[in-house]
Amino acid sequence: MNENIFSKISLVMLFSLLLFSCEDSETPDPKIPIVSTLSATVKENESVTLVGELSGMNEISNHGFWFTADTSDWNNSAEKVDLGKPASNGRFEKKIFQGILSGKTYYFKAYIKVNSNIIFGKALSFVSRGGKFATISHVEPEKGHLEEEIQIFGESFGNDSGFLSVYFDDIGSNYVTITPTKISAVIPPAIKSHQFTIRLVNNLGIVDAAYPYSLGTPEVTGFDPPEARLGEPIIIKGNHFDTEKTRNEVRFNEISAEIISSSRNEIVAILPPNLAASAELEIEISAQLQKVKIEKKINIIPPVIESYPTQVRVMDIIEIKGKNFNPGFGANKVKFNEHEAKIIDGNSEFLLVEVPDNAYPNGVANLKILVAGQEAIGNQTIEIKDEWLMIDQDLPFSFYASPGTFVINNNAYVMANSKNLNDNKTSLWQFNANTFSWTQIATPFTNATGVIAHNSSKAYYFSNGENGKFWEYDPSLDKWTQKADLPGARREDPMIFSFDEKIYVGLGRVFNTANAINSGFYEYNPLSDSWRKLGDPPITNRFKPNAFVFDSKIIVFNGAADSGGNTVFQYNPSNDSWEELTPLEEPRSGTFSFVMNGKGYTSSGSSNSFEYNPFTDQWIPSFPMGYKYRIAGFSFVVDGKAYIGGGDTFPEGGTGEFLIFRK
Repeated sequence: MNENIFSKISLVMLFSLLLFSCEDSETPDPKIPIVSTLSATVKENESVTLVGELSGMNEISNHGFWFTADTSDWNNSAEKVDLGKPASNGRFEKKIFQGILSGKTYYFKAYIKVNSNIIFGKALSFVSRGGKFATISHVEPEKGHLEEEIQIFGESFGNDSGFLSVYFDDIGSNYVTITPTKISAVIPPAIKSHQFTIRLVNNLGIVDAAYPYSLGTPEVTGFDPPEARLGEPIIIKGNHFDTEKTRNEVRFNEISAEIISSSRNEIVAILPPNLAASAELEIEISAQLQKVKIEKKINIIPPVIESYPTQVRVMDIIEIKGKNFNPGFGANKVKFNEHEAKIIDGNSEFLLVEVPDNAYPNGVANLKILVAGQEAIGNQTIEIKDEWLMIDQDLPFSFYASPGTFVINNNAYVMANSKNLNDNKTSLWQFNANTFSWTQIATPFTNATGVIAHNSSKAYYFSNGENGKFWEYDPSLDKWTQKADLPGARREDPMIFSFDEKIYVGLGRVFNTANAINSGFYEYNPLSDSWRKLGDPPITNRFKPNAFVFDSKIIVFNGAADSGGNTVFQYNPSNDSWEELTPLEEPRSGTFSFVMNGKGYTSSGSSNSFEYNPFTDQWIPSFPMGYKYRIAGFSFVVDGKAYIGGGDTFPEGGTGEFLIFRK
């Protein structure tokens, strides 16, 4: 037991001799690690040189000095100057430029590290005469890049990174090397601005560079290939891009491109397929914390149209073949004249589009495709084959259940109100069939409602809101004359038609209600300005019904106020008699109708229309009157051609469309 205790005590004593070697030993064993603190040489306003001595270098992994102004807590207060593994036994020294204040007493001791143990020499002291304040003369290169080294040149930097910190504004950096006249530091990626102050900090104070330092501004010198396709890679050549691709951004017309790779001089990006079809291409690059617009232009390879149908109908789905279309098919723009088509599908070589339901006054369209500011034009015109052709989609007036139309001397007139809701004037609009244009003619009426008909030379207007007021219009004189009032109950939306120069009015509804008037049918004689009461028609619950007037037959129909309004009647003025004919398939109201080439046509509530043959008393489906559900519009026939327009369409609402029938 005593032998074990003795053995342990011997080992402790031996280890103590190794750790705390006597510095006063005159002949130390060079194989045993020993360290001594020798001296400090102080220079005024410049530096202090600390000197130590060691032996047993082969066992030593690090050496250097600790110094502090507070000996009560060496571990936490001391500045540590590490010199690394010694190259030889003997004296070693370190010149300290930074971290010392003039007139202050500092304590220092040399040290060596053996395995995991630190062995110190004894502590000595010196009184500092002050360190030399660092100065910055210039920085290289002139412009820098994130996470790349720059060189800061100047004086009195010292040669120990432990006493000097480098900041870029308020962001600290690790520097690679330091000498008394040069610091190599890496620009941290966390800086917030491309322009910043380089700042050196130690216990003597803060030193700022005399001028702000900047990152290089990104610039573009060219593109490879010089002509590019949407959706394909393009190399952007230039300078001052970021080597970390996520810190770059390339935008084409505000659309961010996918970046595949980046270097200081190149960015490889995908040209966005969803670029706006008609906009001129603008490029913006963000790199090195800067956003710049690029003046150099990239050439998008223009689209090429190779084939397409040359005879179509509105709303047809057609295929356009070609190349260099935008592979993001919705970002192409396809136009028929200036009407944009709906694109249903496509890629870079074909587009599936819907022929737009718009106006084609000449019945033809020119095809155009736009891709990112480039365009292609079809080499053949497209013929619009619809029987009902829209020739205008912006009538100069508003027509919804307005008084109606009349044709005198092959001139058509529409009586309608203004498109401007603040204008309550009612006008006549004369149609020019050669130019598809309109001439406005003033009337004495405001917000007119009612019905209108005409004979060979004059038009006759029954006003809904004026208790039977009846007016005559002479287009040769542009003159309105009030005539004898319509007899009977006050009514609105009656039936009206003309036959053999006389005007016939009747039925309708009680003014300002939905109650039908099923009696009261009158004949007006313009020569005598008088009314003659006729027998009541066998027609009930009809508001503003239509009438086909043939050479010897008058067919009254539509205007249904309820589910039973699909009956059709023929009126014979010669004996004031009525005859029921073949009914329509379903009741309709808000309809428009016309007679052309001995047949009658009517439509409303849908695009479906019907043709009536007065000789066979048959109704058959006719060509659709456009592609929308339309009610309360107008119609007329000029030069053997029928026209419809106005009214309300579903779901768009009020419309200014105007169509011609080209059967």
